[in-house]
This record gives sequence, structure tokens and C-alpha cells, in this order.
Amino acid sequence: MIGPVGPGLTGATAPDPRERLLESTRQLEAVFYQQMLQAMRDAAPAEGGLFETSEGEKIFRGLFDETLARLAAEQSERGPGMAMFRQMSGHLPPEEAADVPPLGTLEHRNGVAR
Repeated sequence: MIGPVGPGLTGATAPDPRERLLESTRQLEAVFYQQMLQAMRDAAPAEGGLFETSEGEKIFRGLFDETLARLAAEQSERGPGMAMFRQMSGHLPPEEAADVPPLGTLEHRNGVAR
């Protein structure tokens, strides 16, 4: 049997609004980077090889671009995603724990307390 879906039904706590906002802005930044990579590939002249680009190669390049964009967004601390996070997080309630490093910093990602 399949269990209930959603945090409210399983008794788990709802995700922190700051965590959700950070994840959303990172995902949006990754989409931006992916679109930029695709536009760069489309603007570059086609490779002059003996064979045309196969569908498999196009799929591989698309997956590669998606992974590269996701990793770039996750590791970027000064990109558009973090700028959006800083702008929008001002509308969220203040954080309760003072010893927690700010979201998006390397200390937060590595779980280091101040």
C-alpha cells in the first residue's frame, strides 16, 4: 500500500520558508544558465565533422548542460539566484536561531555553526 503524500499527512514538519525560497531561486538560476548555454550552442557554427549531429548527441548535450547549470547555480554565491534570494528573503519573518549561518553561504551548506 502507498503511504500518504505530503508533509502534513505524514507528521513531518513543513520545510523552512527560507530553505524553500533558496531552493526556488537556485532552480530559477539553473534554468537561466541552461537557457544561456543552449543559446551559446545555437549561436556557434556547427562542427564541420563527417557526420551530422545525432539525436543521441543532442540529448547528451542537453543533459550535460542541465547538470552543468544546476551545479553552477548550487555553487554560486554571487549569481542572480542569490541576488533574488536576498531581495525576497526580506519579506519573510526573521530567523529564530541566531547561531545558524546565513542561507546560501558555504558554512550553511557544510553544516558549520558559527
